Amino acid sequence: FVENELSQPVETPRAATFTPWPRAQYPNPEQLIKDYYQEINNRNYEKAWSMLTEKFQQSGCSIAGNDPFQVYKNWWGTIREVEVITAYLQAWDTNPAEVYTTLRYHTQKGETSEVFNIYRLVTDPAKNDLKIDEVR
Repeated sequence: FVENELSQPVETPRAATFTPWPRAQYPNPEQLIKDYYQEINNRNYEKAWSMLTEKFQQSGCSIAGNDPFQVYKNWWGTIREVEVITAYLQAWDTNPAEVYTTLRYHTQKGETSEVFNIYRLVTDPAKNDLKIDEVR
């Protein structure tokens, strides 16, 4: 805060905060979404699971005391394939970064549905990696 001539505190404008990862040192956020669904499609559930933050793993997959990974694996077992139709990073100057996606799900029962999701990505600085933290 700075004081104006009337001695009233005034908030100093803050500089823009940019996404805290150098682009060259982390995966492309749009490609991360594509890679995630490639792992799902290849049934590499452990690898796909590792692309999620622990917070998202617990909040998205905890059901009545069941093992969250087993819940996750069982749900994806009902899906035959996921097509990533679009994946667009909205801006490099936000944190978490938001990637808007359009996905087409093909179930084991032969049903197809298209959904629009917003993926919020955060950094894992220890591994120079990005993680999916939330999907809305």
